[in-house]
Amino acid sequence: PAGVITGTVEDLLMFASAHMRDGLGLNGKRILSEESARLMRTPQFDLSTVSTVDQAWGLGWVLSDWGTATAVRHGGATIGQIASLHTFPEAKVAMGILTNSRGGSLLAKELETAIGAELGLTYPKPVAEGASDDFDSSGLLGTYESTTARMKLTRREDGQLLLTASAKLNVNGEPDGPPYKVHMLSNSRFMADPEGSATEFQHLVIDGVEFLYSTRLYSKVSD
Repeated sequence: PAGVITGTVEDLLMFASAHMRDGLGLNGKRILSEESARLMRTPQFDLSTVSTVDQAWGLGWVLSDWGTATAVRHGGATIGQIASLHTFPEAKVAMGILTNSRGGSLLAKELETAIGAELGLTYPKPVAEGASDDFDSSGLLGTYESTTARMKLTRREDGQLLLTASAKLNVNGEPDGPPYKVHMLSNSRFMADPEGSATEFQHLVIDGVEFLYSTRLYSKVSD
């Protein structure tokens, strides 16, 4: 969805198959060189300091540890649509999920956890120990954007931190759903929707520019 590409889950899995076959399509035609396909899933940038789930970025892929195998994955979302693709080249298995629900990420998580368990794989969960109201979150408040999405971190009158997500393609500016509760895990790390999708975010400053990291980078555009 984030690439504004229309397709079916079968198309998604054919794409996954070509990558797991080192660039060779199911019809026998070569789409990528073997070297390029393998390079795309080779760690290029270490993420261990900003995530307890993601190990590294490849070229276009995110690599994460599922216990007995490494997941080579990517996802995307637009207004009310969510796509999730996990490939496990070592096991020659791929999982593709498409939903047309704002709650699709939670459904995808449940399905991926169940399918992974059937395959002897463990869905990686963010390390959530240390949640506290004592951490200073004042410097994190504001609006952050990627190419396609907008994240707004605010504080309610009762002190509860909230994260609101919206698609930038949504011209009326309405959020994709209700705001998520946020639990601080350190002065720079927090978890959104801890009882649901449990998505971790890390605040970073790179060359004087503030970012939130959660699979991708969102740059701060306003306080």
